[in-house]
Amino acid sequence: MNLKDFRFLSTICRDEIRRYEARDGKLAFSCAAIAVTLALQSGAVQGQTAPAAKSPAQKINITSIRVEGNTLLPEGVLAGMVSGVQGPDRTLSELNLLATRIQNAYRDAGFGGVVAFVPEQDVTSGNVVVRVVEGKLAAVRVTGNSHFTTANVRAGLPNLREGATPVVRAIDRDIQLSNENPAKELKVTLTAGSKPGDVDAEVNVSERDPLQVLLGYNNTGNEQTGRHRLSVGAQHSNLFGRDHVATIQYQTSPEHPSQVQVFSVGYHVPLYDWAGSVDAFYAHSNVRNGTTSTPAGPLTFAGKGEVLGLRGNRNLDRIGEYDHRVTLGVDFKDYQNDCALGNFGPAACGSAGVSISVAPVMVAYTGQKQGPQLAWGINASLAANAGGSSADTFEAARPGARKHYVLTRLSGFAEVGLAGGFALAGRADAQYTPHALISGEKFGLGGAGSVRGYEERELSGDYGVGARFEVLGPMLGVGASEGFRARPLVFVDHGRVSNHKGLPCRGTAETSCSLSGVGLGARLNMGKHASASVEVGRALDNAISTSKGDYRAHVSINVVY
Repeated sequence: MNLKDFRFLSTICRDEIRRYEARDGKLAFSCAAIAVTLALQSGAVQGQTAPAAKSPAQKINITSIRVEGNTLLPEGVLAGMVSGVQGPDRTLSELNLLATRIQNAYRDAGFGGVVAFVPEQDVTSGNVVVRVVEGKLAAVRVTGNSHFTTANVRAGLPNLREGATPVVRAIDRDIQLSNENPAKELKVTLTAGSKPGDVDAEVNVSERDPLQVLLGYNNTGNEQTGRHRLSVGAQHSNLFGRDHVATIQYQTSPEHPSQVQVFSVGYHVPLYDWAGSVDAFYAHSNVRNGTTSTPAGPLTFAGKGEVLGLRGNRNLDRIGEYDHRVTLGVDFKDYQNDCALGNFGPAACGSAGVSISVAPVMVAYTGQKQGPQLAWGINASLAANAGGSSADTFEAARPGARKHYVLTRLSGFAEVGLAGGFALAGRADAQYTPHALISGEKFGLGGAGSVRGYEERELSGDYGVGARFEVLGPMLGVGASEGFRARPLVFVDHGRVSNHKGLPCRGTAETSCSLSGVGLGARLNMGKHASASVEVGRALDNAISTSKGDYRAHVSINVVY
């Protein structure tokens, strides 16, 4: 191979490297990418000779072009590409560009480690050969794993098969799904093998112990049941050695433990051969909301609820750096309410004491893109109730409520990095339905995850929208250890809800209500095992329990060990 044509081939290969190296660290569901090295391409054509030493501009009469070595692309694809180069007054430069286009066709089809080039030959006859070398995976080496076996890691990469040409798109999808496991992270690198045309793969594993204890605190409670909430749980991320993830958690109130008991369990099963996963979850809540004095006597509430859900997820092929998936699901929600009003008993509570169940089915689409300066994501879902209580029960729970309701939910987030470590971040959530809904399906406003400065879910409506905007400061070191980091922020939140059928949303005649809040806070990371958030918001509107001008602190602490 002469120097000129080696440089040409090297240029093609360097471009191929850039295409894949640019992906490193930008996956939405993982932090891995595939690097295709120049050594692979130069080694794959070892022993081949360069095109005949003619001027690149010299005219050639090309009567036929034959592509040798292709086993992966349809012949029709290649035939359409070579037909445009045949004819009189062609040049070697055009042949080299044809080889580049053929190689790009492999890349666009997702194949890595493939090189197309024009070997040395006598082109005066008009018959030209373009040679393709399809690199085959020869060996796979797994490093860095101790908690997860090599067989487990390989099972999560079904498209990394010895003897096959690497399909980069499929391997990338495998990495994405494997890295959904909270206890491990994979990075795959493809390099040249020991023989021409061979490709070796190195799988580097970053991992932790699959078994972890989860501890949490927040102040999302209320006056009746206590302001504080404590939770304890456990998670195992490799049950049966198959990456099954089981999580169990219990939450209560330290002030009134008998009044707040919430139990939940979740189970995640990856389906690597199907590029998807299945999630199942169950939650049981038993909350005594306390007693409120009224002119007719004390109003006492005691509520139980159960939620059971199943989700099927299918990861879609990445579009550039954009990761996305579709989800199908079904839920069963049972709201059990007990109510008594003074000496009148349950009959005086009206719709507030009605127990009701729903069984919505849903379809959702989720997508996100993460980069060094910009990260954003969207989620859209459509749900329709397919079962549960009777139409009469819906009418009793809320006059005008429809059993077979339909609703759509939308959400999105974005974060933009600025100079000096600053950033702008925003999140929006919305719900719309043309139907009157029962309380449990309404869109809520207020609280740490909504409009800050208010109680949790102070207002709710059949449809609504909420937005949170933040200016984040640079990450600051705290104390002597760099493991303790804090990031200050200021925020502005706003939301609006509305009801159908003339139902008030703020205890007055208003059917549309807004909340706004402003404030500041900080988010802290304490090594790898703990994180915390402290945010203080000032209410700009009157709500149910909160008055305009009130301040409220939102605190949460999470420990994983």
